[in-house]
Amino acid sequence: MKNKITCIFLIALLSAIMIGTAAAQPAEIFNGTVELEDGTFTFVPSNNLSASYQVETLTDHGVLDAASSDETSGFTYNASDEYYEDYGSFYLTDINGVQDNYGASTSWFVYINGELAPLGLSQNVIKDGDQVTFLYAPYEYTANEAIVDTANASYIVDIKVEVEDALASIEDLQGYIDNLNTPPLTKCILTASLESVVYSLENGRDQIAIIKLQCFKNIVQRQENRGNLSSEEAEYIINEADNVIELIQSS
Repeated sequence: MKNKITCIFLIALLSAIMIGTAAAQPAEIFNGTVELEDGTFTFVPSNNLSASYQVETLTDHGVLDAASSDETSGFTYNASDEYYEDYGSFYLTDINGVQDNYGASTSWFVYINGELAPLGLSQNVIKDGDQVTFLYAPYEYTANEAIVDTANASYIVDIKVEVEDALASIEDLQGYIDNLNTPPLTKCILTASLESVVYSLENGRDQIAIIKLQCFKNIVQRQENRGNLSSEEAEYIINEADNVIELIQSS
């Protein structure tokens, strides 16, 4: 009877240990959303402060940089250009001071939508809706690939990506116009002008769309002069139109 009780106790103890291990979660450095625009940003590598690079924003590197620049994120990162000449990408050396540890075979890895990123930092292209995860985890190398022990990761940076584009911004602007307390004819005129811009963008006529947006801004000013839009409403609409123009030009 005593041996049976002892066995039950040991099984319960092992189960508790296993449950505790399974429930362990990596320390969360950041978990949030970043909004990106197509373009580039300036990056200075931590190992070569005299150098600077223009890096595409819509990459894993751009996502990490945007998240670290968020005033509420509270984390930093560093990357080296020691492999840039050979591979055209950067080597992520640390996030928030947590460095790769070769002795313990533990490193930072990048995952995009749950899949290990195939290329080096700054070479993996990101699109709207992607989930980009930086995971600090143990690994071992086989002949062809690194096997990452994701179950025992100790740190994580998890980032949802939202990409601002011209068509989405026009849709937001249209929503603003729809909710204005202005004459129906004013709304119809502004809506027709925006629909013409959308048609141009959807058919690859970006420069024509920019010209139409300039005309749209003139229409807004005329509606303001006629008293159909307040100065605040007109200023907001014109600023948003300028934002759309910048998005088109940077794409």
